[in-house]
Formats: sequence, C-alpha cells, structure tokens
Amino acid sequence: MMNGAAYDVQLPEPSSGQIRRARRSSLVKYAGTVLKCAVVNQFQGKTLGKTRLYWCDEEAWEKQFLPAFEFIEGRYPQKEDEIMLSSGALSKMGIKNPEIGMTLKNIRYNSVASEPGDTASGKKDMVLAGIYRDYTGRQDGFVSKTFADATDTKLTDKTEGMLNLSLKNPIYSPEEIVRLGTELDIR
Repeated sequence: MMNGAAYDVQLPEPSSGQIRRARRSSLVKYAGTVLKCAVVNQFQGKTLGKTRLYWCDEEAWEKQFLPAFEFIEGRYPQKEDEIMLSSGALSKMGIKNPEIGMTLKNIRYNSVASEPGDTASGKKDMVLAGIYRDYTGRQDGFVSKTFADATDTKLTDKTEGMLNLSLKNPIYSPEEIVRLGTELDIR
C-alpha cells in the first residue's frame, strides 16, 4: 500500500509474451500492467514539477490499485480528455474544491517517450473523472488508454512499463521466484 498498489513482484519492460505467461502461471493470482506515459509540468502557467500520469489495465486497476487506496471518488478515465488525480496533485495545482466533471484548463505535459532534453509538450483541457488518495504522498494521476496511446509510450520503453504480479501465495520461497523467472523467461 505504501507503493500505491498491492502486488508482490514487479517486472519492468514486460514483453507481450511475458504478460501472457504470467497470466497463465500457477504461481500468479493477478498480473496487471502499468505504464507511466506522461509528466504534467504546468497547469495554468504554474510549474508543477513531477506529476506523473499512468495508464493501467483493468486487472491492475481493480485488483492492485483500488485495494491500496485510502479514498476514491469518481471513476477511472475512459476518454482521451479525462483524468483522475490524487488529492495531492490537485492541491499542488492549487485546486482547493475539486469536483468530478470540472474542466482543468491548460494542462501542459511531456510524454515520457520523448527524447531527453526534448522540450516538445502537449497541452490539453482535461475533465476530472476521479479523485483518489493513496498512502504514497506522491502527486500522480491516471489517464485513459487512448491518452496513453497518443503519447507513443510503450510498455517496453525505458522502464516506463511494469508488470505487477500478485502471487497466489504472498509468502514465497526462493525456489518459487526462480521458477517464476524461468516461466517468464527472465534473463
């Protein structure tokens, strides 16, 4: 819960084959994918620093993130212009009384797929679909698959994609981890 999600093992840059094998493994209860796709750097001219935006699949969202949240209001973003933000991110943006459905104008962000030093950024008005509070203390948010796809970030890019594994038995032996590594073809 202190990491913002309930999982036992995390595999960076998972291939589609590793994801498939994890979901078929007798050791794995849930295998959810998470992608850091953008970083919000400004809101209405105010510099924000690092407000990271993530997309996660349904399994990661329902089985790994929701159980780790202290509070949630609204829903996961469905459209490209929808966003769900942590209460910390909203506070950092200067929004004191957030309301589901409100429009957040002039959000500037960078895709994490852009090259280092690349100053190109996106700018969007976004609708607040949800608010949450977790135990991380970070100012992060979630976006739709459509938004994530538009950033051109892939699960296999620069450790931006993660495969979160919740094991059937959270008390696992070194032998089980070796077996899981073999099943997932981790080299």
